[in-house]
Amino acid sequence: MGKHNGKRSRNGKGPPKKRQKVIKNPTRETWTCEQRDFVCKIRKEGKQPHEILKIFKERYGVVPKPSTLSTWYNKKNMELYEQRGPRSSSMARVETHVNPLQRPTILIDMEFALVSMLKKASNTGTVTTKKSVQKMGRGIFNKLRALNIYDDSGERPISLADLNEERIATLLANATNDMFPCPLLCGADVRRGGNYLLEHIEEFHPPNDVPIESTHRAKEFKFVASDGWARNFLDRHVMHSVTVCGEIGSNDQETAEIYVEKFRDDLIRLGKTPREVVHILLNIDETGIVYKSVPKRTYKFINTTFMAKKESKDRVTVLVGAAMDGFKLKPVVIGKAQRPMALRGENMDELPVHYYGQESAWMSKDIMNHWFIMYLDDELKAHYGAHTDVILTIDNATCHPPDLNDLLEYVEVKYLPPNTTAVIQPMDQGVIHVFKKNFLAIYYNKMIDYVLTHESEVDPMASFTKTYTMLDVVMDIGKAWETVDEIQIHKCFFT
Repeated sequence: MGKHNGKRSRNGKGPPKKRQKVIKNPTRETWTCEQRDFVCKIRKEGKQPHEILKIFKERYGVVPKPSTLSTWYNKKNMELYEQRGPRSSSMARVETHVNPLQRPTILIDMEFALVSMLKKASNTGTVTTKKSVQKMGRGIFNKLRALNIYDDSGERPISLADLNEERIATLLANATNDMFPCPLLCGADVRRGGNYLLEHIEEFHPPNDVPIESTHRAKEFKFVASDGWARNFLDRHVMHSVTVCGEIGSNDQETAEIYVEKFRDDLIRLGKTPREVVHILLNIDETGIVYKSVPKRTYKFINTTFMAKKESKDRVTVLVGAAMDGFKLKPVVIGKAQRPMALRGENMDELPVHYYGQESAWMSKDIMNHWFIMYLDDELKAHYGAHTDVILTIDNATCHPPDLNDLLEYVEVKYLPPNTTAVIQPMDQGVIHVFKKNFLAIYYNKMIDYVLTHESEVDPMASFTKTYTMLDVVMDIGKAWETVDEIQIHKCFFT
């Protein structure tokens, strides 16, 4: 019987097993430079460690370890804190995000001004790309250089107490001078205006045309706004790329608030109690559904090409409406055909939707008037009875007739002000989102089932879209609307 050469395993059978080293990611608390400087500040005031912990917890709601806290106010960090001087401005707080020993002050000031510009761009709905961030950074840097308040290494001799945000903004606004390359192609940058170009030529371009190396310029800190800087800048200030969508930037918040207050006052003047308002207040809105769409994201193998298909443009318009208490109206679906082939032979009254045909598949005044008289009237009377007045809110789109109040005596139509629907219209606050999400879930599940049962076909996904008819669309829309919960509708009225 053979024996193993060398050591045996613990149980005496077979060769010894190798132990795998498990590397655990350490869980470390992240602390900001502002918090560290705050500890240095109160330590300088003479506070003891236990007092610092208490004050820190009251301010930030967390408590660092005493060992961690002691490193923040050690001798080296306290000396560095003393060198930085007073920090009375928000511009000073920008410097706490970086190590001043590694990055010059001009770069820190540039990023402060750049962050302010990006915040303003975000508030006004201006799209900002990585390239525009780099270009804006270079422009601000050149303007700061032209101010003559930084030395060649990029440090600012002026303290932050003397240079606040207001002054730096004024300097930037008045900084018409910037840098341009030397026309004699020596590689140096020359400031515009004054006698800078003449002085540069006299010093570094003598008459014998033998260029003298500019040792002064060689030490000057230069900024090129590289891709690495842009990436680190976005990481430092917690910025990320998103898809631009929606219309909230076009909404008039002030007008919306005024309308809501006036609407509330009108209800109080009419003597409506909150319980009655919840029962009689309705909202309707339209949305579009591309009913033969495919998922916009997919998984693919690396270094392979994904054969994407042309996106389908088959769409319908769907009108949905509900009351604050969760009562839902029957959806209205508007397609291009007056009577699609898939719906021929079907009893239209038994469908879960009201179907209309329109060449553009959009809502029109005629369709709205017809729906009001022929369908909405019966639905409201069946739910509320014949003697209940209701309030219907609707946006002021051109497809909504302005005389809807004349069609049904017991329905008071309230038109929302322009550019406020995304803020105060309940259907836009999440009801339509949930409805469309439910529809896509039903549609994609049908698509997956078809692909799995027809995997022998060359392109089963394309075949599925051909078999998905208008009858499937209206049935799935009815199912999707039915699965919208009352609690979801109720929450969107109070958003």
